[in-house]
Amino acid sequence: MKITFQFNSKSSGQGVHDAISIAQKCKGNLEGKLYKVQFDTPEDINLNKLIEFVGNLKGSLIFIDNEEGVIASKFLNTFNCKNKLLCNGICDHATVGNYPLENFNIHYEQNIENNILTTENNRIIISLSNFLEEVEPNHFKLNKELLIKNFLESTKFERMFCSKYNEQIIKSEIEKLPDRIYYSPLEDYEIFQRKYREAYEQGGQKLSDTLREILSNCEIDSNLSINDILSCSYAIFLLSYNYGGNMIQNTDVRVYSFPEINKFILMKLKVSEQVVEISEEEKRVDIITKKNDLLYIEDPYFELYFKVFDYNFKVFGYNYFWDISKNPSVFIA
Repeated sequence: MKITFQFNSKSSGQGVHDAISIAQKCKGNLEGKLYKVQFDTPEDINLNKLIEFVGNLKGSLIFIDNEEGVIASKFLNTFNCKNKLLCNGICDHATVGNYPLENFNIHYEQNIENNILTTENNRIIISLSNFLEEVEPNHFKLNKELLIKNFLESTKFERMFCSKYNEQIIKSEIEKLPDRIYYSPLEDYEIFQRKYREAYEQGGQKLSDTLREILSNCEIDSNLSINDILSCSYAIFLLSYNYGGNMIQNTDVRVYSFPEINKFILMKLKVSEQVVEISEEEKRVDIITKKNDLLYIEDPYFELYFKVFDYNFKVFGYNYFWDISKNPSVFIA
């Protein structure tokens, strides 16, 4: 196996000087402004140093044998995978319908009967649109062969380098997916709203899946400051992969704690009490903006508020947090 790391030696990035020193030590070839350095193994310490110094710069690519180059972060995602210890061979670096493959049937099991998934959520149809064939109005056949091909292609590095990756198990799991999906727009949207309300109250995996479903279909308001945009993106990632947080007693506010990064998030989901029905013309991408200094999404079904805080009570005061827990209106006006 031949691994080639390429970077722009003329870039103004801070780590370029160190990267050039490593490239020269490893007898890399300079072609114009591009340095190309070859390695025999992905564990090579010099390869990892190059990725650390210049892997995030424009023009930095990794080539495996003579295949098309990919960005270094994609390459690193395989070797620094946080799920290796618990991995059962079904890679979660690629998703199916916005869910890890092994979670799809678990999440929709109540809606699957006779190998047909019936759903009122058009976002499932959108997320799987490349693999669906409409056999009649609102009735789709899932092209599992195409889905398998796409999944394997999306995880080709994992297939090549991860010892736990199991192609046969992955194919078997995809074959277990529903053969058909029936999209059934609800006349009574109370069922849809109840789904959000119950997930929020119960927490756990269902709430995590619900938040991932909500947040993966949002866009961040471009009028926000760069700090707010980055904070919003940070919060979306943390909320999408944390199982439910904890309710604050006698409130409807949840707190998510991340001690390893010295952060916590306060979040509230307000579900509409009225039955809401929207037409196809009204359906839109939800925009995350700000309201009363909180990140905020408004939808016909719900309102979602959240904000990231540091574990630094000197900044905003212990009493502020206490007021939030005792009086949620301080958090959400």
